[in-house]
Amino acid sequence: MPIRYCTAMSKRTHQPCRARAMRGSEVCYHHGGRSRSGFAHPNYKYGFYCKQGDILLLIAFDHYRRSLRKQQAEAVYNQLADTLSTKTVADYRRFMAAFRVMMGLIAYSPNRVYSGLFQC
Repeated sequence: MPIRYCTAMSKRTHQPCRARAMRGSEVCYHHGGRSRSGFAHPNYKYGFYCKQGDILLLIAFDHYRRSLRKQQAEAVYNQLADTLSTKTVADYRRFMAAFRVMMGLIAYSPNRVYSGLFQC
């Protein structure tokens, strides 16, 4: 593992600092390497304008999207479960494979057999 050096420029010499960088940071402790960020910072209050705000928003949106996907998948399952009792085993397998894709349990692949589910 190579040794990381501070990337800040010295005000006095206008040269790179070249002190060792802090772990998890690009700069040394003189140039802000020990500063806490995000939730760990003592001045952190709401997080609307922090760098991690976009990440927190994406996490919340992903959680919301998954819950919607689960509700939609359950609605489709409830609608089609009654009609599948008269279908064949192959139709049931295609339906369950599509249901797993909607639930996010497996990745979608158009080459799989469940691509023809809604043609029945």
